[in-house]
Amino acid sequence: MSGGAGERATQPVERDGRIVAIDILRGLSILWVISFHLWSDMTYKSFGGSGRLYGELRKRLQEGDPLASLTAFGEVVLSTGYHGVALFMILSGLSLTLNAQRRGEPPYLAAFWHRAKRLVLPYWGGIVLTLATLTSITLVRLWVHGGKFTEQWDNLTIGALAPIYLRFDDVLWGFSVIGWAFRERAATTTVASMWFVVLLLQYYLLFPLLLALLRKIGPWRFLAFGIAVTLVARGILIFVGAEWMELVYRDRTMSAFAPFRLGEFTAGMTIGYLLVHHREQVREWVISPVDIFGWIVIGALLQMFGAVHGQKADALVIVGDPAIQLGMVCYTLPILFKLPGRLEASVVARALVFTGIVSFPALFVNDDIRYIASYLRVEQIPDAIWWFFLVVIYVPVGVLAAYPIAALFGLLPKQRKRPAAVAQAPAAASLDFQPAGGGGR
Repeated sequence: MSGGAGERATQPVERDGRIVAIDILRGLSILWVISFHLWSDMTYKSFGGSGRLYGELRKRLQEGDPLASLTAFGEVVLSTGYHGVALFMILSGLSLTLNAQRRGEPPYLAAFWHRAKRLVLPYWGGIVLTLATLTSITLVRLWVHGGKFTEQWDNLTIGALAPIYLRFDDVLWGFSVIGWAFRERAATTTVASMWFVVLLLQYYLLFPLLLALLRKIGPWRFLAFGIAVTLVARGILIFVGAEWMELVYRDRTMSAFAPFRLGEFTAGMTIGYLLVHHREQVREWVISPVDIFGWIVIGALLQMFGAVHGQKADALVIVGDPAIQLGMVCYTLPILFKLPGRLEASVVARALVFTGIVSFPALFVNDDIRYIASYLRVEQIPDAIWWFFLVVIYVPVGVLAAYPIAALFGLLPKQRKRPAAVAQAPAAASLDFQPAGGGGR
């Protein structure tokens, strides 16, 4: 039988030309990052790294206390929320590859300009929103406490403890998009969680070249190539750069520059290629509950290795983040390649799809909500108001407020018809641009 219900059942569920599973993953990622921000601001435990929290979980499990074990597991999940950055980058590579397979890759400069414009303009808008938020908080502080504007500006905090000390040169560095990564200070407030924009721009520059290589050598050798480049680049930086580079510069370089984490993006491109050309073959790997459980266990072990051991020695720093990135890959496969079912049609999935679509503006709106939360904590507002803020404002209103921003910058998906030439091919994923937002640490 050609076509028909049987064939359609094997196709990924689409909405407005987007594979729903991708937006579900993106929504989960942004919520993971936002939860990490809240947990970090409230507990300050992120400064000790997530590795020791795995040790706490092991102890609670050995004690046989279910409630304490569940609490410890929750802290492990929250403390690793910044791993969502890797997942975002994987999804970016995946989406770009699917779109290239579906519609063809535009000329190099035109493609880069289109993608960069849709990334940088909202980024600049996020900086303006941050400045407006901080100015508003300062004016409220001035009204409540009096004094001078500059005095109250210098009293701005994040996490109720950490001072901001934002100056005009910080704003300029932020607007420069990439310049902040080379300055003496590790970051600027105006960049905050949007630091990944620098990384995405590099991936956009490399994508056409990487796509040509993927088509030439095939997915498995391409994946090995991306991982090898990542490990070699990190090894050179660790063992050569250590002689002339301070630790803060080294860590920032490995986070913000493509060669040191290329494996995540090429892994996403590999998955996109497999969705188009080998979907049924890969689906056989995730067809049973045992298969799915196995992928989740492998992903958890890779993630745990990277989080626990990734900072213990220079040799482990080289493989720590790549292990986490491969762990994220293992988590995505069962969702991306399984047959569509109730998950994609559920109310929860719809909420996650919405969150995934507005993920970029939701990220920088969350930064501004963090500043507001810090001010409320400093002012020691009544518990009832604080809990209302956490339950109603922090995530729900923050995500909803991102929608008009996404509409303003043209980030919302447009209804489009599938070309007849690719009617039998798997549906392409989301928009060319779906930035992988992430929480900085």
